[in-house]
Amino acid sequence: MWARAQKHVPKNHEEIFIVGNTYATLYYRSIRNMNTIKIKRVPVSVITKFKLWRQGKPSTRGRLQVSAKVGLFYSTSTGNTEAAAEWIQEKFAKHGDIAAPVDICEANVSDMQAFDSLIVGAPTWNTGADEGRSGTAWDDVLDELGALNLKGKKVAIFGCGDSVAYGDYFCDAIEELHAAFEPSGAELIGKTDPAGYDFSDSKSLVDGKFLGLPLDDDNEEDKTETRVENWCVQLVSEGMK
Repeated sequence: MWARAQKHVPKNHEEIFIVGNTYATLYYRSIRNMNTIKIKRVPVSVITKFKLWRQGKPSTRGRLQVSAKVGLFYSTSTGNTEAAAEWIQEKFAKHGDIAAPVDICEANVSDMQAFDSLIVGAPTWNTGADEGRSGTAWDDVLDELGALNLKGKKVAIFGCGDSVAYGDYFCDAIEELHAAFEPSGAELIGKTDPAGYDFSDSKSLVDGKFLGLPLDDDNEEDKTETRVENWCVQLVSEGMK
């Protein structure tokens, strides 16, 4: 079946999914000549969670069973940020005690306080926006993040973006999450050097450093594993365990 996705799309195009039993294929379709461009294939579960959130339906949020020191939270539109979170879990587990990735739409924000440290990630979908840049469930809980008591805890942020199609807004949501966590009293770590990235501009680039780890699986998927691995080593060196 055809399903319209309520997200930012290129000018004169609409975004559609052809949904099968297990996977959905994402396309951009020209409104002028109906030509389509295949973008990527994503799990149907990702599309289902996104639709439920957009429709304001109750989530499956429940109390987390906290048994690890580092909590790992993300939200995703196309599956890239979820995949990045899985890479982070795999690589960080070599150095410290990290929980399985949890989609923020399935968690209570207050559960974050139970961990010693946090790694959080978001895509940048609402490109050019001042607020609600991720286009995911994070946008609904940004105010709650600042109200958390994370004094003495470390927080690191990663983000997914498209440095080619949206190079002027590359991973802007990292900065928005960074600003949201600042009032919580957390120590924000994990800044990275922009060397090796090819982009035009980013709100997340402050004083010559990214405020977290930017990833681009749309154009530089071959670099993701190494970037994640190096970042996890950096986080441990900055005191996250």
